[in-house]
Amino acid sequence: ILGGVLAYFNFGVSQNMTIPDESTRARLAQEIKDGFDIASPFENIRWNYRDETQVQVDGSWYDLVSINKIAEQDLVTFARDVYRQDWQKRLSEDLLGVMSQLGQPPKDTVSLTLRDNAGQSVTLSKVAMSEENRWKIWQARNPDRDVATGYPKLAPFSDITWDENELPLVSVDNKLYRLLSIDAISLKRITAFAQRTYDDWWQKRIAEDLVAVLSEMGSPLGEQVTLQVVDVATEEMLLLESDMTHAKRQAVWAARQERGN
Repeated sequence: ILGGVLAYFNFGVSQNMTIPDESTRARLAQEIKDGFDIASPFENIRWNYRDETQVQVDGSWYDLVSINKIAEQDLVTFARDVYRQDWQKRLSEDLLGVMSQLGQPPKDTVSLTLRDNAGQSVTLSKVAMSEENRWKIWQARNPDRDVATGYPKLAPFSDITWDENELPLVSVDNKLYRLLSIDAISLKRITAFAQRTYDDWWQKRIAEDLVAVLSEMGSPLGEQVTLQVVDVATEEMLLLESDMTHAKRQAVWAARQERGN
């Protein structure tokens, strides 16, 4: 598949490497974006100030020495050459693809050679390659985004509840309002879509995954939205400009957890 790319490596032993020609590099960089399954043997991955790879396995951090006898420095060199500014992203989120492009596609388990904090070598065999681990890494690298959908976890209000008629009440800047629309999209329309799409989970999805819901409706939200509301205290109808923030979405989640929603 990779032609001359495979000649870079005698696996486990670093060689004098040749940077791939541009056409090969471009092809590999494109293929890895959508051509491979996702899995990782690591719960997390990071790089120290020398760009040396450190990995978390069974809750402990180690220096990575090799995986399936592919030396860590060879992985890093290949990733830098091929994926350039995305090299850490590819090793973190697309390790299966990177190894496959090196002609060494991993099976369901891999062998890891690691070095612990005391400098002692640790060899782990038959470490499972799991999609769950890969999503843990993705979430650690993207703390403000939703694992299931990839959409940002943002909200324009700090709490939302529904009254006995299933009409939404929202808290904005510590004031309570009845919510009528978001960016001119009526809550009746949003509610009907959510009930049809998410069944019994419709309130949870609107509350905690508003960006995903509106995006799936074909109306993605910007960094700021316009809320049409009615002030519960005065019955005055208002238009509020509200920033979409991660902090507000976290407040929504915390309030729902406290209520047992």
